[in-house]
Amino acid sequence: MLSKIMTDNAHFLIQEAIKEREPASLIAIDATMGNGMDLCFLAQCPNIGRVIGFDIQSQAVAASYEKVKAFGSKVELILNTHAELLHYVQEVDVVMFNLGYLPHGSKNCTTQKESSLKAIQAALKCLNPQGIMTIITYPGHEEGKREHEAIQEYLSTKLPAQFLVLQMISCNVKGQCPVLFMIRHQS
Repeated sequence: MLSKIMTDNAHFLIQEAIKEREPASLIAIDATMGNGMDLCFLAQCPNIGRVIGFDIQSQAVAASYEKVKAFGSKVELILNTHAELLHYVQEVDVVMFNLGYLPHGSKNCTTQKESSLKAIQAALKCLNPQGIMTIITYPGHEEGKREHEAIQEYLSTKLPAQFLVLQMISCNVKGQCPVLFMIRHQS
């Protein structure tokens, strides 16, 4: 069921995309762990057998660990930029990006256009056929707007025969609200 909350929509789209897949057969990446909410969602999906989380902030890794430690070796937490994800995985079925800054953290430490684009490009290279990627951008702050525009421009260049790219935005909300991109590997 769709929601006014973009992270809920990302979760819904992922659940729909993977519901027919074999149990514990998929590899997922949370490219921006933050406080571990998306990481925990991915770890709870029965079709996902391995989850890898990335963040550059040690407090994000620590907060995420507390949420997912019960999942044991199913979840791997990496204190590194998402731009380096190809060093850790060569194939992936599900990728989530929730860009911006750490909730309840410093607004001075935010994802950056260059590293986010590099990470998205890397994730698309290793996204398996029928794989899904979700990206939530926050154009309401200066770096978020630059990041959103660059990602939107980059995704618009993807060939429709190879990738389905959708964009979801609330049109009746005052001010800048989050934007959800959903990418499906078509081949």
